[in-house]
Amino acid sequence: MTAGRRLWCNAGGRVRVSGLIELLEGLLEDEPDLSVVLTASRGVTLPANLPDRVEHRARPADLKQKAERFLNDVDPHVVVLTGDDLVLSAIPACKAREIPLLLVDAHLTSKVGALSFLTDMRTRNRLRQFDRVLAASEADAAQFRNAGGDDEAVEVLGPLEPGPKPPSCNPGERDELADLIGTRPVWSAVALRPDEVGAVERAHRQSSRISHRLLLIISPADPSDEEAIAEQLAGSNWAVGRRSQSVDPSPEIDILIADDPEELGLWVRLAPITFIGSSLYDPGVALDPYGPACLGSAVLHGPKMGAYAEQAERLNSAGASVIVQDGDQLGEAVMQLLSPERAARQAHRAWEVTSAGAESVARAREVVLHALDQAG
Repeated sequence: MTAGRRLWCNAGGRVRVSGLIELLEGLLEDEPDLSVVLTASRGVTLPANLPDRVEHRARPADLKQKAERFLNDVDPHVVVLTGDDLVLSAIPACKAREIPLLLVDAHLTSKVGALSFLTDMRTRNRLRQFDRVLAASEADAAQFRNAGGDDEAVEVLGPLEPGPKPPSCNPGERDELADLIGTRPVWSAVALRPDEVGAVERAHRQSSRISHRLLLIISPADPSDEEAIAEQLAGSNWAVGRRSQSVDPSPEIDILIADDPEELGLWVRLAPITFIGSSLYDPGVALDPYGPACLGSAVLHGPKMGAYAEQAERLNSAGASVIVQDGDQLGEAVMQLLSPERAARQAHRAWEVTSAGAESVARAREVVLHALDQAG
């Protein structure tokens, strides 16, 4: 670890680890002399590659002597606890050392009913000792206040989620392809698996009945599937072009297959409607829906969102995405979103959802930096 100020951060249960890592990266960027000791509660998995100046250690046992020994060893200037793990034994030890104590992405509602956790007098007394509590929701903030926490210390932050990282593209190439497509309506199916081609083909046929010039751009989940997908679609009497053979989306092409993963950013920028593939059937998706959503593309997806289920749920709850179960439902959703007004409304809701996570990380960063400044 480097010399200078030190932060101890515990990744508690239900914390968004990706958002927490983005928070730590921002703090380290702002504070060149800062180092971080990162611990994790049971069941929390940290990424294998942590940022520079972040040291992973075992979380101290929730015993007074263990917590005091840990704090003596780490000697942090600020302590940030996250999620639903308050590390209760560390709280009085931090206050005795006058170490600012923050609770970020607090999920206190998960403790309700667990051995009367939040009505226990010991817990209530220690909740009052947090300098700031950034709650994950209004319900978590209310739980904190009801359990005896300082009302002035609490702020509803929302989920601690990383800002969306849209796939990049070459702006010049994007403009050139946009000129080729012109006014044609277009939708895309990205990360598509061979077992989903039939459903997407059915949706495209259904949608093409009301939009005769409709263009479909397919980006396979596995580039090696490009030829097999092209053959399957050509057998259904579609005019299929393959990007790998230097075919562009000219007017006579019904479906363009683009096998280069590096070009994904092109297609989600060109298509106002994006279906997230690898989501209709198990084992589930391997693409973050926030990427297309933050670029203004209306998002459709199946029920199998895998590691991105929480992001998909947030989009869907806000009316910012549509869940489909099969090709017929996908076709119906595409037809509805071919209305520019409807697609724009859904895309705007998606922008609100995806930008909220970035705002929560930015606000948490401000609070932690302020605590570091106060600690000296």
